[in-house]
Amino acid sequence: MKKIFFLVIILFSLPYSSWGGPLSPDDVFSYGPSAEQEVDVYLPKKKIEINGFIIHFHGGYGIEGDKGNKIYREIAEVFNKNGVIFMSANYRLFPRASYEEQVNDVAVAIKAALDFIDTRFFFSVVGKPIVVSSHSFGANIVAKAILDSKNNVLDRKVIERISRVVLLDGPMNMSEVAQNVDSKTWSENFGPVFGDQLNAEYLYHISPVKSAEEMKAQAEKKPEKSQREQEGDSIPKFLVAYRDKDRAIQQSLQFASALATVTEVSIISPPGYTHQEFNDRLADEGSIIFKAVMSSFRLIEPPLPGEEGG
Repeated sequence: MKKIFFLVIILFSLPYSSWGGPLSPDDVFSYGPSAEQEVDVYLPKKKIEINGFIIHFHGGYGIEGDKGNKIYREIAEVFNKNGVIFMSANYRLFPRASYEEQVNDVAVAIKAALDFIDTRFFFSVVGKPIVVSSHSFGANIVAKAILDSKNNVLDRKVIERISRVVLLDGPMNMSEVAQNVDSKTWSENFGPVFGDQLNAEYLYHISPVKSAEEMKAQAEKKPEKSQREQEGDSIPKFLVAYRDKDRAIQQSLQFASALATVTEVSIISPPGYTHQEFNDRLADEGSIIFKAVMSSFRLIEPPLPGEEGG
């Protein structure tokens, strides 16, 4: 009986992942006073070469979602297996933060993540790729935070360290979204953050596509160099992934086309993917999404359009 008792004690003292469950974060750091302003850090469990870092922001219309959801622990396990340190970030949700404050949270979280990397890993991982990835609404606020030239958190030195920005099926043009969904859908999903008054000018103003088109306009005025380049800034490479649906195609290509004027943009549209699969299949090493993101670490070649494994 004593042996069974001690066996149970030992079993439950092991990490959850040791007995078949999802990983638990190895570290958590804060970037603000709110409990929502935290980032989970997942490290490879074996002594393998570190190939880089991913900082990931969840979706959820700005009103829901959490860094600790089971899927992010599963994604972390797969990337850890491939030598990539995975960071899953939260930001304040509405009504505790406005859209503009959520964008600022993302910027501060990215800066804090780079500071964390410098403090804990700098000497062993100098020059390793740093990728910022995001899904759905998270892709909107990540793109806005990185491209908005008025943002004084992500200055030139921070921006230059980001190897690639991955946007997974995000609403790049909120005005376009509003025009193509019924009022009930808008009210339930985006209404809490943006309100039920569908002001097309405002919705375009807060969309990443506006920032990209402003950069394009500046680059076309001075084609030899973009405005950001003249200021000493550099824009990271982007990967834009979107569903093969009319509305998603239009806004994603509008954004990618404008942004391609000032930086390298890769686009990918896996056939038949649902909106949620763009996020969840990061945990599937055979998926085109996983391969596309892993190509950021120069470990595998980028997948061909339409290629899918598994």
